[in-house]
Amino acid sequence: EGAGPTAAAQKFGYTKQRYFQIRTEFAEHGATGLVSKTRGPKTNYRRTPNIVKQVIRYRFLDPDSSADVIAQKLKQLGNSISVRTVERVIAEYGLQKKTLQVTPRRRKQRP
Repeated sequence: EGAGPTAAAQKFGYTKQRYFQIRTEFAEHGATGLVSKTRGPKTNYRRTPNIVKQVIRYRFLDPDSSADVIAQKLKQLGNSISVRTVERVIAEYGLQKKTLQVTPRRRKQRP
């Protein structure tokens, strides 16, 4: 307490410039201003609600079509979407193909 900006910044491992940024944030917003903010895009710009509807529609029209085929159909319509994004939509809505579980046959025991 009572230390100058340079000493305070060095004590906590910040530069003097960052010290003043933190002080301004605290003065304007209080303690909530010091909480780290999320970075990056807030929405997925390629996975729009319209694209999701189209993926679901194609899956219902042809349940045997793969994610690769659906992505190709969407690309033909001018929508740039990856196969992995189509797979995520299919998984999110539970539209995966049902796999058969094969139970192994029991062998006959020899005498």
